[in-house]
Amino acid sequence: IAWMEEVFRELYRVHKDHSYVVINIGRNTGFNTPAHLSIALERAGFQFYKSIVWKKPKGSAHITAWYRHPCARYYEPYLVTEDILIYTKGDVKGANRGPRTTEFCEDKDFIDAVSTNVWEMTPESHKSKVHPAPFPYVLPARLIKLLSHPGEIVYDPFVGTGTTLIVARDLGRQYIGSEISDDYYK
Repeated sequence: IAWMEEVFRELYRVHKDHSYVVINIGRNTGFNTPAHLSIALERAGFQFYKSIVWKKPKGSAHITAWYRHPCARYYEPYLVTEDILIYTKGDVKGANRGPRTTEFCEDKDFIDAVSTNVWEMTPESHKSKVHPAPFPYVLPARLIKLLSHPGEIVYDPFVGTGTTLIVARDLGRQYIGSEISDDYYK
């Protein structure tokens, strides 16, 4: 978490006022990563805005021994959710929202999909990508549509295989990314 605090401080420094930071976090360890990253984001200066739960289909997780043979004090459920934390730099309400656009306002399927803070999406297959935590195209598409206007900049400090930047391009946003591992973007 210490190295993430450094990343968040730098993100805060370079972010424009009235902008968003979104972190997608899997819950695959005994460490409460979402809580610790939330604290790190707030220490960097960001303000909590919203949280979303990404609910995956039941069959998308590895079945644990507990699920096959449930016993007292051996609770190890298989994980079908991830957390999506949304933080802001400065106030993002009122005049700071910018103009009201109709980019997706008439799309009933989109509105239904994002109308609650529980989003059901099928994950990308681990077999199809080099990255250990691929996510579906629809995840950044929803967030980019909801949190930015066409022409604005989307920055991904953990590009991985580039899904967020591809979506940003496809949605008419400018995009910038950073990645320290050559293996992911070759």
